Amino acid sequence: MIQRQERLDKWEKLLKQILSENPEILYSKADVHFDQTNCVICLEPYTDKDLIWMMPECYHIFHTKCLEEWFDKNQQDKRAQFL
Repeated sequence: MIQRQERLDKWEKLLKQILSENPEILYSKADVHFDQTNCVICLEPYTDKDLIWMMPECYHIFHTKCLEEWFDKNQQDKRAQFL
């Protein structure tokens, strides 16, 4: 249980860092930096001009809305464990 909590804390810290330090960017199929074609959260394909976040260390990308919703849900689930 402690290891799981440590992992969640690490993810929370990383996501807060991403959301605060990295601006949203517009997806473009023409941009060679994006080798992902689908968001791994919603599984929908990216389209030109989608707002995305890029993970700074691994360069995975996500729809901004998907990442924010996932983060909010993760926070709610985490709080519910301790109630």
